[in-house]
Amino acid sequence: MRIFTFLCFSSLFLAGALPAQDTIFQIHAAPIEGKVLFVGEAIKYKRADNANGPVYSIPVSEVRSIHYSNGKTDTLFENVTPAAPPRVAIVKKEKIDRDGRTYSYQGQGVSEKKRIQIAARSHPDKILEHEILLVGKNQHRQYVSFITGAGMVITGLACGLAGMLYSASDDSDPGTFNAFVGTGTAFLTAGLCSEIISIFSKIKRSQHASRVVERYNAGVEN
Repeated sequence: MRIFTFLCFSSLFLAGALPAQDTIFQIHAAPIEGKVLFVGEAIKYKRADNANGPVYSIPVSEVRSIHYSNGKTDTLFENVTPAAPPRVAIVKKEKIDRDGRTYSYQGQGVSEKKRIQIAARSHPDKILEHEILLVGKNQHRQYVSFITGAGMVITGLACGLAGMLYSASDDSDPGTFNAFVGTGTAFLTAGLCSEIISIFSKIKRSQHASRVVERYNAGVEN
């Protein structure tokens, strides 16, 4: 029982604590999720998908705002002269069309990631910025919970297999066998709890992604 309680709390902790990260909203590109290390003439950060990797840098003039994991926000766009956008063909801002679960932009199908990038490059207001931020947080929580749960399920199955092999040995005893089974059951249950968290995070992520499109389209109509 103690093992089960510990594993359940561990899965909840990993699903809730690990997604905490900073989000850098660029002026002319998609948001960057990671850990901000320094803010000066350039912003130094580590990417969320490569926390042990190199330190990246981006000029502060290319950043609109930084949303920190503790809830604080630094607005930089108002205090600096933004960098000139890349020299690309100017395309008229258009709505993101929706047909059931299918989305299209300028006549071509677009993924959720592409829709978020389109909205992020549209100089979003505070509400749209917040919805984009929530998409990223729920996506991260979804992946962390899924990986954590899968690891626990595999560990639980391994404990059960070890218990069966142990019970087949000549010097096995019921106490040790029950310990294997109890530990395996606890890991399996905690893993399933983590997978449920992943499913709910995916649902919330989809809801916020839909709100991003709605908010973006409302801005285009205005």
